[in-house]
Amino acid sequence: MNKQSRQQSTELFRLIIVVIAIAVAITIILPYLLLPFIEHDGSDPTDNARMLLSDLYNKPNVWKETRGVTFSPAAPFLSKEAVVLHTPITKEQICFSLGDFAGSEGEWEITKTKLEHKIVPSRLVRLGIICDKGKKALEADVKEVVSDAVLESCSCSEEQTCCAIVLRRVR
Repeated sequence: MNKQSRQQSTELFRLIIVVIAIAVAITIILPYLLLPFIEHDGSDPTDNARMLLSDLYNKPNVWKETRGVTFSPAAPFLSKEAVVLHTPITKEQICFSLGDFAGSEGEWEITKTKLEHKIVPSRLVRLGIICDKGKKALEADVKEVVSDAVLESCSCSEEQTCCAIVLRRVR
């Protein structure tokens, strides 16, 4: 191999390395540059619950519902820790209720820390949210809207503002 051939090979190799480096950089950086321009579809349960909780925390006995939110295999649960992030509420002040889905055996599960959709297909629901002073008042408020609703995973005291997140069917 002569000297000119080796130089051309070296230059070609350097060019390939530069092209690969640029492609990797674009792949990593481009999503961050486009993020502000991508519209959020508004169907994230956590974001929607957090927004209403922030709004209703100081408005006792005011019921509001989200538009449809999606529990999917990629995001199957709503955690107390996530919904209270950047709000004046603690996770102890959050109560969950299956609401309209109380009879859906095996589809939903409420634990101490989260409400989870257990079945593989995605489920479109609405979240009803209400806050009030004390657990008893909150239970009465929720039952006015969803008569057979039961508050679960609720460690709120009678001296605290308590908030309920209630599953509702999309009508």
